[in-house]
Amino acid sequence: MLKFLLAAAGLVASAGGATAATIVLTVGGPSGNYPTIAAAVAVANSDTNPANDYVISIAPGTYTNDTAEVTRPMTIQAAVPSPAVILNQTTALANRKGILLKDVGPLVVDGLTFENAAISHDDGGNGAGIRDQDIHGGSLTVRNSTFINNQMGILTNADPTEDVVLTNNLFMNNGNLDASRFGHAVYVGAVNSLTAMSNEVCGTNIGHDIKSRAAANMISNNTLYDGAQDANQPTCNIGSSSYALDLPNGGVAVVTGNTMIQGNGSPNFYMFAYGEEGLIYPTNSISFSNNVMDNTVPGIAAILDPADIPITGSGNIFSDTINPISTPSDAAAGLTQSPAPPPPPPPSHSHPQRGLGHHG
Repeated sequence: MLKFLLAAAGLVASAGGATAATIVLTVGGPSGNYPTIAAAVAVANSDTNPANDYVISIAPGTYTNDTAEVTRPMTIQAAVPSPAVILNQTTALANRKGILLKDVGPLVVDGLTFENAAISHDDGGNGAGIRDQDIHGGSLTVRNSTFINNQMGILTNADPTEDVVLTNNLFMNNGNLDASRFGHAVYVGAVNSLTAMSNEVCGTNIGHDIKSRAAANMISNNTLYDGAQDANQPTCNIGSSSYALDLPNGGVAVVTGNTMIQGNGSPNFYMFAYGEEGLIYPTNSISFSNNVMDNTVPGIAAILDPADIPITGSGNIFSDTINPISTPSDAAAGLTQSPAPPPPPPPSHSHPQRGLGHHG
C-alpha cells in the first residue's frame, strides 16, 4: 500500500537529496485505506524517509478508543468539514496519557472532536484529548477542533523550543471534577510560544480555561466563560473554573480582543492572572487592549498582577461590577472602569507520557 501511494504522490527532491512526497492515508468510510486512525498513523510512523509529508485524512464517523502515538511530522485531519470526526474514549486510556499522543512534530490537527479522555487518579487524573510530550522542538497546531469532557483538553510538555498554535477550537466541560487534580481546558508547559486565536472555552471544571507557562503568549479574539453560562452552547455546563486566562510565570503577554465572562460558578476573585507563581523569564510585559471583561459578581478584579508588571494598552471595557486595577502601575496604563455592553457572540465553529505528575 505504501509503495502504491508513493507512486501516486508528487515526488520531489528534498534539499538533502532524498526523494520527498506528500502521502495521503485515508481512514474510514467505504473507500478508506485503513479502518482506524491508529493503523494509518502506525504506517506513517514506519516510514524511514523523514522528508515525506504525511496527511492522515479521516472520514466522518465515531472512532471509539482509537488512540494513536505520533512519532514523525504529519497532519491529521477530517476529510470534510462536517459531519464530525469523533474520537470517543469509553475506557481509561491504555497509554495513560492522551487520545492523540505527540512524540515528534510538527503535528497539525484539523477538524477533529476529542471526547471523554480519562485516566485513573493514581496515574495522574489528567487524561488529555491531545497530549504533547515532544521535547524536540516540533510545533503543535490545532484548529477547527472540539474537546468535550476530557480531564485535560490539551496538555503539553515543557519544551523551550516549541511553538503551540490553537485556532478556532471549542472546549466544553473539560477538567477533572476532583479538586486535587486541577485539570484545565488548555494547559501549555514552558514552551517558546503560545498563539491562541478565536477559541471558545466554556464549562471548565475547577482548573483554568487557558493556562500557559510559555515565554511568549499571543491571546487574541477568544471567548472565555469562567464559571458562567455560555448561551451559544446549550450543552455546556456553567463550570467551576478558576481563572479564564492564567499566565503564572509571566513572559511576554499580548492579550487583545478577547471576551472574558465570569459568573457565580467561579471560586476566584480575578479573571486574568499573570506571574502569580513567580516570574521565570528575562522579559516580562503585559499588553492588554480591546478586551471585554464582564462579571455578574461584585468585588471582582479583572487582572491579578502581583509582580506589578506595568500594563500597556487601551480600548478595554469592564462591567461596572469589576475593579480593573490590582496594582498601582495598572492605573497608569489607563485601565479605567467603563460599563460593558452585552458581550459579542463567540466565534462560530463549523464543527457544532503517561499522565504522571501534577499540572496545576
